[in-house]
Amino acid sequence: TIEKTLNVDNPSAVKNNISSRIPLGRYGNMEEVSKLVLFLASDDSKFITGSQYRIDGGMGAR
Repeated sequence: TIEKTLNVDNPSAVKNNISSRIPLGRYGNMEEVSKLVLFLASDDSKFITGSQYRIDGGMGAR
């Protein structure tokens, strides 16, 4: 993991530090990303064009 690369002795401290800077207070997960991908690939999104979606836990709103 990236946390272990940044601090071999205490990767959980690195994760806590990074998570505390994310407005939602946690890392995102693959399911959250895949749900947006599935929505965009479905007929429910057929009228959506030229949009950008940030899946960043609120980091872009800072």
